[in-house]
Amino acid sequence: MSAIVTKPFRGCPPGVIYPQAFKPGDVLTGDFAYEMIVAGLAKPVSQSEAPQNKDAARFRTTGMEGRNDSDNSERTEPKRRRGRPRKNGS
Repeated sequence: MSAIVTKPFRGCPPGVIYPQAFKPGDVLTGDFAYEMIVAGLAKPVSQSEAPQNKDAARFRTTGMEGRNDSDNSERTEPKRRRGRPRKNGS
């Protein structure tokens, strides 16, 4: 279950020790989202309205052309060692 916060509040999601400040527009999930909906601090979100992974969406729309050259899995040239030259010249 997903929900979007409608009123600011401080809450402690499951597994967290210290409370966090939630602002309107923050996304909640799981049982914590259900409890905040019942309390009137959030509204439910259908799965079609839920935010998606932006990288996956970009890949679906642009394919491999949208990616830069940093992920082409080719190794770079090894860098030359710099420093003092050796005494015997080798």
